[in-house]
Amino acid sequence: MMRAVAVALLFAGCGDDAITIDASTGDTSSGDTAIGPDARTCLDRATYPLMITAGAFPPVDGHPNVLVYSPQGFTPAAPLDLVVYIHGFYNCIENVIRDTGEPCTSGGAVRAGAALASQLDASGRNALLIVPELVFDQATGDPGQLGTQDGFRALLAETLSSLPAPLGPLDLAAHGRIIVASHSGGYQATSAIITFGGVAVDEVWLLDSLYGYTARFDAWVMQDLASFATGAASPTSTPRPAAPTPTASRWPTAPPAGSAPIRACCSTIARPRRSPTRTTTTA
Repeated sequence: MMRAVAVALLFAGCGDDAITIDASTGDTSSGDTAIGPDARTCLDRATYPLMITAGAFPPVDGHPNVLVYSPQGFTPAAPLDLVVYIHGFYNCIENVIRDTGEPCTSGGAVRAGAALASQLDASGRNALLIVPELVFDQATGDPGQLGTQDGFRALLAETLSSLPAPLGPLDLAAHGRIIVASHSGGYQATSAIITFGGVAVDEVWLLDSLYGYTARFDAWVMQDLASFATGAASPTSTPRPAAPTPTASRWPTAPPAGSAPIRACCSTIARPRRSPTRTTTTA
């Protein structure tokens, strides 16, 4: 297992200084505040760039090959709900979490940001965002090790166990709902994840991202076709206390009562809350 690159933590509720943790030593910089189990009660938003051996591809030029974002007020208690995002062509994991896109490669073209971190914060959900790197800043959707048997399980397990304090380490066995979203060319990795990734996936979001492997997606749907039928509302993931929650003003029109939002490309789709639920959306 390779070491984490660095962890930038912002503890707005515990102080104004940012803290950087070297996961290989546990050393802190930008202040001498100790980080320990008690910090979990004041866990603020954090970005964890990691270098792991079970990544889809090895790290490139010092860039992480998986990134974890924990939203404001996250509580690392079981069950752990996970949102996994697979980016498309010409992008990188450090960029897609940003509100405004930047170049992935120094001196290169600006790549589109997807505001993933901000959207998770705004959702108010107690979930972790995990973003595996595919081929860094290239026009390919090659899934790498995510295209191998149980590759998804290996990536999740090592990612969670590699997280340093105050968030980690975490155990994949404690996972709750798992949602996989892909954009554009990310469909290749997503199709492998749901077919032989080794971990059951509860929801799939295809954001302009159904360009092949339709038999795999069809088979995944047919495994639990009844869950697509309209059902009685039931709770899904646990809201985070005191976290911002979406309002009707964020929708083109107000969603039906008891519905949870799914954002598909430039449109928003509402579905009844059910558990378990499997949803495949295309732009």
